[in-house]
Amino acid sequence: MNDAAMSGIDVWSRGTNDIELSFDVALSVLSPDECMRAERYRDEAKRQRWAASRCFLRQVLSRYVDEPPEAIRFDRLPQGKLVLSDHPSLHFSLSHAGELTVVAVTTTNPVGVDIEPLRPYAELTGAVAISMTPRERDILDALPASKRARWFLHGWTCKEAILKATGAGIDDQLLKLEVSLDPNVPRVVAWDNRYEENWFLQTFAPDKRHIGAIAMKSQGTHEINVVQRTLG
Repeated sequence: MNDAAMSGIDVWSRGTNDIELSFDVALSVLSPDECMRAERYRDEAKRQRWAASRCFLRQVLSRYVDEPPEAIRFDRLPQGKLVLSDHPSLHFSLSHAGELTVVAVTTTNPVGVDIEPLRPYAELTGAVAISMTPRERDILDALPASKRARWFLHGWTCKEAILKATGAGIDDQLLKLEVSLDPNVPRVVAWDNRYEENWFLQTFAPDKRHIGAIAMKSQGTHEINVVQRTLG
């Protein structure tokens, strides 16, 4: 491996419009299964963005495994989490929202990353209802209106990042997992009395229009460095 001998987490981000690949070229990089999945999107823009995000994932991972992007092979765990077939010690997570794609890579432990676009709280109330516990909703209701959107998005991205790291099902776990909504104090508050591990949680801003979170089981007091990177 090249860049993978690291003690922290690399976070790569790129707009899908910046990935200079035509759709046909993108399909030549992807596996047959990925091509079939891309073709399922009826909306052309969504189809191209999905294919571009997978190409970006392959481009990033190829820097660590000394293989061309098209040669990388994936396995899928029972609950849907992607892992590398030939490099099980290299952990990664992918998230994309609209035109932005982010990939987290580490050799420490399974990692999760999630990003969401910043938007007014009025557009988020449906997501609040399906993802926040009663106590979390009470905290949001007590906040000044100007803080609610950012605090909710902080909590939401932290939850999804944790669930991506574990491979747990997102739909049935969001309401069982409770996190601190304060962006300055990211931590797990409770999780259905099933998980007692310590978690490393960190929020970040991949650009001015998005908020993101990274999650990984922590190594006690071991310092974890997060480095944001771009492909040159």
